[in-house]
Amino acid sequence: DLPHSKFILSFAPSLYPLHVLCFFPIEHTTNKITKNTSTMKKMGVIIINFRCALPLLFYLTVIFLSSSVSSELSQSQKNTMLNLSKSLQSQTSMISWNMNSDPCSSWSGVTCRNVSTTLSSVSMLSFSNLDLTNSSFLPLACQIDTLEAIDVSKNMLTSIPDGFLTICGKIR
Repeated sequence: DLPHSKFILSFAPSLYPLHVLCFFPIEHTTNKITKNTSTMKKMGVIIINFRCALPLLFYLTVIFLSSSVSSELSQSQKNTMLNLSKSLQSQTSMISWNMNSDPCSSWSGVTCRNVSTTLSSVSMLSFSNLDLTNSSFLPLACQIDTLEAIDVSKNMLTSIPDGFLTICGKIR
């Protein structure tokens, strides 16, 4: 029986605009709008009937889609990360970066920051404990101008490439 069907929801603070749109406290016994709404508001419980379901669904869909839009790396950083991946994969089998996936969301050891709603940048690379013996990949990593830190601990690196500190002097 659709007219008598209802949902009981507890709203998060980000959804309070829906409070005005969908606040229909209905008594279970009479199916009439209750006059004592202050008790319902204090409890944070809102009873929504189906007249409100469509606007609620629309609002929640917009919130979900806007929060799930992922930002991407610039083309320059994508290219650098792909080259870095090739260089590392030629040295070790412990790197399993998928070239077809987003480095920020799925590459292990890659940390990114959102620069804007549509753009991310690489801020940290961790190559810890990968059995690396050759540091030739480091200058490639330093081409990422937003890079703040590189972790190469627990590897077997024996040298640092010439000019590394000049090129990568800004990282820690």
